[in-house]
Amino acid sequence: MSGAGGIQQGPVQFMPATSIKEAEDWAMNNIAQKVRFVPENYSPIELEFANTINESVYEVTKGKKLKGIIYDHPWKIAKAIGRDSVGDMYAALHEDVLYIVRKETLESEAAFKVAISDSLKISKKQFKKTLTELKAYYKTTKNESILKAIKELEKEGSKPWQLSKSRRDLVRHEMGHWVETQSVDLQKITNAHTNKNITNYKKLSEYQNVLNTKTGHWRELSSEYFVSYKNGILDDIPKEILDIFKKMEL
Repeated sequence: MSGAGGIQQGPVQFMPATSIKEAEDWAMNNIAQKVRFVPENYSPIELEFANTINESVYEVTKGKKLKGIIYDHPWKIAKAIGRDSVGDMYAALHEDVLYIVRKETLESEAAFKVAISDSLKISKKQFKKTLTELKAYYKTTKNESILKAIKELEKEGSKPWQLSKSRRDLVRHEMGHWVETQSVDLQKITNAHTNKNITNYKKLSEYQNVLNTKTGHWRELSSEYFVSYKNGILDDIPKEILDIFKKMEL
């Protein structure tokens, strides 16, 4: 529901900030307990992107608060989420904190789109390599259901690596992970051990099929469907997932 210059998506009206300080204050008041849009010894996040983050988070949480929204240096974010590095990662949702990695390729919408376009071929090669590694691992465990799923993924036609083609999509993908934490039904769908028909779902992207080898959890499935849902592309979303999104009034 629109208002004069703003969008009503929750208890208060979202209004684009006119400064980074204003964007941080709005986020602290409405969507997160801790906010950092200005990394130490570096220029602040682009104001347009800060507004995109605030709006894209608020349209999902609708008054609930994340523990934090942090825009910072790659090494600091890697340390915060327990990794040696963040590599090609642009964003992550970890323990209810939304992390945005400070990179030159993320500093403007145009730079991000060029970076995403250039990375597609490399990412697809990496996905095939990952499938090969998964297959080798699950052969040792003799997990036939997972091996069958991997075989189906190898046969499927080529799809985009991921659906995120804009910085808004990037934030929405991470918020898709948050949405999953709010729905037990959605969690069941993304767990390969409780849903043997995972490969019957229409495939939107290669990234959708990233599997956690320890838990058997298809950890990017619901997030990629959520990006498609927020972009109004509903035809390829399974009814059971679409019904969950609608029920949650997302």
